Amino acid sequence: MDQTKIALALKVNKQANLWAEKMAQILPDYAINNNLRLVHFLAQICHESNYCQELSENLNYSSLALLKIWPKYFNDDLANKYGRNNQHPANQQAIANIAYANRLGNGNQASNEGYKYRGRGLIQITGKANYTELSKHLFGDSQLLENPDLLITNQEISIKSACWFWQKNKLNTLADQENIIAITKTINGGQNGLEQRKQILQELEKIFAVNACVVDENYKFSLPNEN
Repeated sequence: MDQTKIALALKVNKQANLWAEKMAQILPDYAINNNLRLVHFLAQICHESNYCQELSENLNYSSLALLKIWPKYFNDDLANKYGRNNQHPANQQAIANIAYANRLGNGNQASNEGYKYRGRGLIQITGKANYTELSKHLFGDSQLLENPDLLITNQEISIKSACWFWQKNKLNTLADQENIIAITKTINGGQNGLEQRKQILQELEKIFAVNACVVDENYKFSLPNEN
């Protein structure tokens, strides 16, 4: 695995060489072991973490954004109360506790587990259930539940968390199929940021000399010149 090219892919990150060194060691253990799988993996984590620079979920949403992104969990009153507007900054802790309460293995809003187990790491592991499963994978116990910030402070754990999620959800198979839409839906739950992810992927394909096919919205394969 070409560490130099991985560092080049993380071009805006001042610590790119440190990340690249660890990725080159860790990724093959999760069968991210060819350039096609690698460019899809890197495209997703570069989008999710802003090229390994932002390892904690940004919940600094405006009131309007909360209504657009989470209409199921925020009505006008809640969005205006907790979202960023002219009267006050966003209450990110309250936003997480409302959005993630009673799902993803979390307790109710009062448990604070929505915020405690908000998205962290290169691929934004979210929810107590995922933290519990990941902790067992990494340590064989529940220590990550007590120290979830390890996904932020420890590069190796942050990389392994993304690899674990990738492997758990069989994303190598989708990468082999060049199915960036399905990969994005698995990671994001929708298609948020899909165009940026595609743009990053195209840049990475040039770096790693991957001659890729593309997938349309119906997951049908076509050669690049046919779109």
